[in-house]
Amino acid sequence: MTTPTPKRMVDDDLARTLPTDFRAFHELFRVEMVKYTFGCVGSLADAEEIVDDAMDRLRENWRTGVLPADSPRRYAYRVLQNRITDHWRRPRVRRELPTDFSDPEHAPVVVHHDPDAAVMVDLWRAIRELPPRQRDSLVLRSLMGLEVADIADRLGITVSTVRGHLHEARKKLAAEFLHGAVDDDDKDASS
Repeated sequence: MTTPTPKRMVDDDLARTLPTDFRAFHELFRVEMVKYTFGCVGSLADAEEIVDDAMDRLRENWRTGVLPADSPRRYAYRVLQNRITDHWRRPRVRRELPTDFSDPEHAPVVVHHDPDAAVMVDLWRAIRELPPRQRDSLVLRSLMGLEVADIADRLGITVSTVRGHLHEARKKLAAEFLHGAVDDDDKDASS
C-alpha cells in the first residue's frame, strides 16, 4: 500500500464528499475532464464536445441510479475514455478546399513554416497512436501532473501497471522522436 501524498489525501477527502447532485459533480470535474481530454485529442473544441457528450451520458446514468456509489469519478473517467475512443473511430469529414482562386478572397495565403509547430503536430499524432492505457497514463502524468498513485486510482489499475504504461509510452515516443533514446532513470520508476 502506498503512503498517501497530501494531494492524494485531498482527493480521498473529496471522494468521501462527492456531490450527490449531478450539477455539483459537473461543476467540480468538468474543467479537469476537458484538460484530460484535450491531452488525448489535441483539440480544445473536440475535447469540449467529447466531455459534453460524456456528461450527457453521466447525467442520464445519474438520474437512473446506474452510477457506482463507491467511485462516480472513476466511472466518469471510464465513460470519458469510451467517448474518446469513439472520437478516434469516427470518420473525419473533409472540408472542401476552394479550387477557384480568381477571387482575391479565396487566394492562398503564404504561411511561414514553423518547425516547432510541425514537431508538435507530429507529437500529438504519436500520442494519439499510443495504446489507450499508455496514452491515458502519459496524459494524466505529463499534462495534468498527477502522481502515479493518483493515476492508478483514477484508471482503476495498479501503481506498477501505471509505471509500466508510462515507461512503454515514453519508450515509443523516444524511439520516434529521439531515435531510440529513453531515460531509464525515469522519476516515475521510483515513485
